[in-house]
Amino acid sequence: MQYLKKHWQGKLSLPVAFWVNFIGGLALLKLIEVAILTGALANSPVLSARALLVLYVVTALILVWQLVGLWRTADCTLFLGRRRGWAVAARFCVALAAGFMVTLASQATTTYKELYRIAFVPDPFADYTVQLTDNGKLVHLQGGLGFGVTDAVEQVLERHEDIEGIILDSRGGRIYEGRQLASLISTAGLDTYSLTGCYSACGTAFISGERRYLAAGANLAFHQYYTETPSLHDAALLRREQVRDLVYYREQGVSGEFIQRIFAVNSDDLWYPSTEEMIDAGVVHAVVSPSSVQETQYQPSTLFEVDEMLQSMPAMRAINRHEPELYLQMLHMLNQMFIAGASPIEIKQVAGKIIAEMAGSLLPRTSDVAITQFVQETANLLATLHMINPILCMKNIFPTVYGELDITRHLSIQEMTPMMVAFERVIEDSYTTEAGALDVANAQTIVTDVVVSLGLSAHFLHNQRLRGHEDYSAACRTFIRFYDRILALPQREAGNTLRYLFSY
Repeated sequence: MQYLKKHWQGKLSLPVAFWVNFIGGLALLKLIEVAILTGALANSPVLSARALLVLYVVTALILVWQLVGLWRTADCTLFLGRRRGWAVAARFCVALAAGFMVTLASQATTTYKELYRIAFVPDPFADYTVQLTDNGKLVHLQGGLGFGVTDAVEQVLERHEDIEGIILDSRGGRIYEGRQLASLISTAGLDTYSLTGCYSACGTAFISGERRYLAAGANLAFHQYYTETPSLHDAALLRREQVRDLVYYREQGVSGEFIQRIFAVNSDDLWYPSTEEMIDAGVVHAVVSPSSVQETQYQPSTLFEVDEMLQSMPAMRAINRHEPELYLQMLHMLNQMFIAGASPIEIKQVAGKIIAEMAGSLLPRTSDVAITQFVQETANLLATLHMINPILCMKNIFPTVYGELDITRHLSIQEMTPMMVAFERVIEDSYTTEAGALDVANAQTIVTDVVVSLGLSAHFLHNQRLRGHEDYSAACRTFIRFYDRILALPQREAGNTLRYLFSY
């Protein structure tokens, strides 16, 4: 304490005040800052942000102590007539440092705001839940990967030693937690599953599974890392972090080609690999039905209640009128699925496949009015899904590639009613209206002309190596334009062309 007091009063020698207290002190503070940014604390943004804020406050106080003491030491040196040149140089350094400190403080406002937000504002990824599933063999993690999520999972594992796997349904979050969770999963030898989707930092945790399973309708999604404190981290540091995880992916058996594409998408975007790509690359070992992972508990329902639910849909009423035997088969099948505990998405998938099969057989023979109305509503539906998220549009067009779309999670009954009414018209007219002979040559000519008119964007119709929001958006808009240009034709030509498309 006496030493600090002597420097403050300017009673130390000029070399000690300058080289030890001023230069040495600044170097030590810089080393501490580097240690916080690159050491163990760097993996925890909250802790590192708090540490940096404390450091910067302490640094400000120390700088005042350093500069005042050095100035007073220079004054004493001049008064005593010693080392006049060094004393003047020391004064110049004090003035320069003081000006630099004021300028830096004003310019670093953004950094301080970032640090305060991370250190004290509630974590936006802290909305996670960790629960044991009904069968007692799996842990189900839902929500963001906020700070503390790994500890929450570890507590469940400690209480239940017979857990075999973990379901990861997360939009991602903290890279630190993704890595910690991956280490925990790997150490425990757990299998990993996803029922609804595992994105961003969640992907590292998913990859750590002994065996990795994706439920029908779920996706994985990847993008470049980003930092909560861009003013403190450079791009080189982030690249090192990405390389670190890519090495881990390789150790987990993921193919080199897939690894090269993982971080090719910008940090504000997401790449949704197709199911086939992930299986071929060793990312996912198999696609499974949701109910095989986690049974859904329903309230007991009667066949009458299932029938009442189906009859609320216009298309189902039309099927019942014209195909009563098919309707009864569907009714009993869905009822048995309810009883067996199938998940909602599985039930919707079965119903959707039945309806799709009917559409495949009925659209080629329905009226021009019905098929053009149906395709118009299809284009409207794609546009609505595109506005929500382009990947939903792609899931609707290519369910076998990007996973089945549970459309009821994104659209209300009112929003889906026009499509259901249009399909009801398709069913009715296919039984009551003569469609006329199909003019294949004319339809082929029109399709070719429309594809040519789309220009370079026509390649999106083939869904080849789409990657990121921009590609998904462009592909969705291309399909909408494709349909719109056919619908712009006279109704007879439009109907004939659309029947051709749905016939092959």
